[in-house]
Amino acid sequence: MQSTNRTFWITLVGGLMLIAPAFAQRVDNYRAQIRGGGGDRGKCTIEVDVDGVAEIEIRGDQGVMRTLSGNPSAWRRMECNQPLPPNPYDFRFSGVDGRGRQTLLHDPANNRGTAVVRIEDPQGGREGYTFDIEWRGTGGYSGGGGIDRGQIAIAMTGIAVAAAPDGMTKFASAGAETVTSITSEARTTGFTIAK
Repeated sequence: MQSTNRTFWITLVGGLMLIAPAFAQRVDNYRAQIRGGGGDRGKCTIEVDVDGVAEIEIRGDQGVMRTLSGNPSAWRRMECNQPLPPNPYDFRFSGVDGRGRQTLLHDPANNRGTAVVRIEDPQGGREGYTFDIEWRGTGGYSGGGGIDRGQIAIAMTGIAVAAAPDGMTKFASAGAETVTSITSEARTTGFTIAK
């Protein structure tokens, strides 16, 4: 009885150790090759091999790829004309090549400067995928303690206002005027001051 119980536990632990790597995520880091000039327009072309599901994070000149299922994914290239700024203006994603689905999960303007793309390869075997991210300039976020994209700072006659896209409004007033409404969109700001 005791030897049967012991054999059971050894077999169970051994089996778990063998299948555990199948459930682990594989993470690969990659640094972009910066070619060309910066200027007002930025572009990165990313090429990877995926057999299953992978998520690719792009921040600055760094790429991180997580294999969520299937065989380990691999980097082919990441070429940019400049690093992705923390707060790009007019950010665009386009899937260029690959048999499966490529989806932008997170825009860097709403994800602390990190773009996240998910690739789902439905068929068995590794497939090459290519996608581009493009942007114009930056929304002004410096990466540390400043005003984030979607927040607007307005200073006029003693009133300082910061409005976040979620509708939360913060303001300080040194004068008699108060802010009654603020609207914030990606490229326009409207405000009303009541007396």
